[in-house]
Amino acid sequence: MRDTRILEALIRRERGLSPLCRPDSPIIGWSDRPVSGRFVIPGITPDGDPGLTEAEAWGRADVVWEAPMPSTASRHPSKRSMRSVRGSLVDISRNRVLVFESVLEAFLLQMLISRRNIALIEDQPPAIPFRLDGIWHEHTVDARVTYSDGYREGLVVKPASQLEEDRTPEKVASLKAENLPTFADNIIYLTEFNITRAKGMNATEINSSRKARNQGECNEVLAALQSLRRPVPLWELVASMPNPASVMDAARCLIYDGSVRLHHPGRRMTDASIVSAYWKN
Repeated sequence: MRDTRILEALIRRERGLSPLCRPDSPIIGWSDRPVSGRFVIPGITPDGDPGLTEAEAWGRADVVWEAPMPSTASRHPSKRSMRSVRGSLVDISRNRVLVFESVLEAFLLQMLISRRNIALIEDQPPAIPFRLDGIWHEHTVDARVTYSDGYREGLVVKPASQLEEDRTPEKVASLKAENLPTFADNIIYLTEFNITRAKGMNATEINSSRKARNQGECNEVLAALQSLRRPVPLWELVASMPNPASVMDAARCLIYDGSVRLHHPGRRMTDASIVSAYWKN
């Protein structure tokens, strides 16, 4: 703990900041909506809508809390494995559970959820046929994505070290030949070179911040960035705000909105990352 405080103090000195004074009680940021599920008016709130805010739902008898909808996966991975990570997460944009059976799949789902141009994510859709060496087989792609313009894409996740042994390129070529365009408009395979740890962790944190979104704090951070009219490291923005605890969450929400640009998005997002606002002249 002492080493951490010393390192923190040295970093602040290097950046020209005053020593950090920790408050007696933690500063808590309050989200506008529940971090799980959503508030809806049955029969009125449409699918895909984030639902009502806490303030809008307060005291209303016609509002109910709706739990995340179950996964639509055609198969569910076993809950225990000696080789890989498996589990589930919630697509907060569509309030639905999605399942995964590897870290790569989990990162891919987080990356898809963090994109605004996606209308639907289907985890483990129904198996489709393919032919290899003259023999028919079936394969379940890891996800099928429908974009806002209606374009559909099947996604196969495989570590690069297993591509040759699994004959993944040949399988995907056969899947495309046998199932396009009825199943999807395209089918591709992705490896850890496409689904990098930095991109996956950034997307995970963006989605986590979206769960805790406070629109008032987002407006304050955006106004501060627009007033600067230049790219700045996040630590500088944090230091300039009256409530530093809210800045990182708000910045991630604004990156998702497209109001703020994250420079070098392929790198791990930290307080040293450079951001700038899109402003109108």
